Amino acid sequence: MEKRLVLILIFSFVVIGCTTQISEVEEIPEEPEIIEETPEVEEESFETEPIAEETVPEPEIVEEVQEPEVVEPTKPEPKIINGKTLEKRLEIAYDNLHEAGSSKQILDDFPDVELVYTDDPDASIKRMFPPEILPFHYYYSEEADKTFNLCGVGRSVFICDGKLDREISKEDIDSGRCEILPLYLSDPRLGGSGDFDYDFN
Repeated sequence: MEKRLVLILIFSFVVIGCTTQISEVEEIPEEPEIIEETPEVEEESFETEPIAEETVPEPEIVEEVQEPEVVEPTKPEPKIINGKTLEKRLEIAYDNLHEAGSSKQILDDFPDVELVYTDDPDASIKRMFPPEILPFHYYYSEEADKTFNLCGVGRSVFICDGKLDREISKEDIDSGRCEILPLYLSDPRLGGSGDFDYDFN
């Protein structure tokens, strides 16, 4: 019994002593709780921005330059006059040079002829010609591109290429431009002697 009391006392001393020591220990202030503020994160907007449409350049239109077609001038249809082509009418005119009625044949077969010159020689030359055959008339046909010389008795005297609206010259004959009856080469204006021997009856 005594032993139990002794133990209780010893135990009480020990407990009291521990309590005193604990109270003497300085109280350690509690560290303040650090609350880290998390920055507010803006919520991402899930609204999709309109996507800019990609501008596709329009293809460049290159116009093809077409070379102009070479159009050859169409030849006019040959005129048929008095049932004859131009070639046939000219053939007759040359074949009938200075024949009776040759003037009429030319005027009929070339209705487009126009008087472009009249050769009425002066007195010194005129006296060498029979008065009946004067003057000489130069008629030009644009269709044939020929000049026909017709005398006063209804006969053709010469035919020249192109329009001859002046007095015929020796050069016109020598160059081959004009086809003339040899009889008329006696004309002194063409270098002839002036000796004419006409037979037009």
